Amino acid sequence: MNDNINIVGITPLDHYPNSGSIRCHKQNISNLNLSIPCQKPDIEYINEVNVKLCIDGYKIINTILGPKLVANLSISVNIIYIAQNLLQTVHSSHWSMDTCDFMLLEDIRPKSINICADSLFSGIEDISVINVNDKSLCVSVIYILCFCDNNDNQQINYIYKDCGCSIDKQHNYTPNKNRCTCSDRNDCKKQNYSKYLFDHNDYYID
Repeated sequence: MNDNINIVGITPLDHYPNSGSIRCHKQNISNLNLSIPCQKPDIEYINEVNVKLCIDGYKIINTILGPKLVANLSISVNIIYIAQNLLQTVHSSHWSMDTCDFMLLEDIRPKSINICADSLFSGIEDISVINVNDKSLCVSVIYILCFCDNNDNQQINYIYKDCGCSIDKQHNYTPNKNRCTCSDRNDCKKQNYSKYLFDHNDYYID
């Protein structure tokens, strides 16, 4: 019976952020035990299950393992079902639940964390109906949270420590005319100078 249920809400792969921009992620599963309100008829079979996941808020906490991002989540479920009556009438029922999840922001120092709404992404990877009774059902939701670097919204330059020349992420070379005798980017690279990401002065780039 569950194989014929239309599942709505799984996030398409092309809606996810670029894998190269994902700094940290957390995967989890939530089993939702749902009851049909007593004023509604019993379930004969379910036509459709629609699930939505939203991030309503977040904060950063410092822990012994490093900074953690705590996200406030809301999960909404809507079902359309055929009732156990002679007319086989169509009904719907809706639930909304609030929960929390967290992720460890590995290799990120607290001073360098700059979080905005665009830095966080939530996606639903799978939805399964694992049990259906006359007045209840269980919906299992596998979801993922991602913390992303939005480098496209930042100006990022690599600066060469000893001569002050810089190269931005479009590989445009800007010499420091007061200190550097290099004629182009390759000359700087040959001298093997250390690079720093000065936009985030708490990061060191080897």
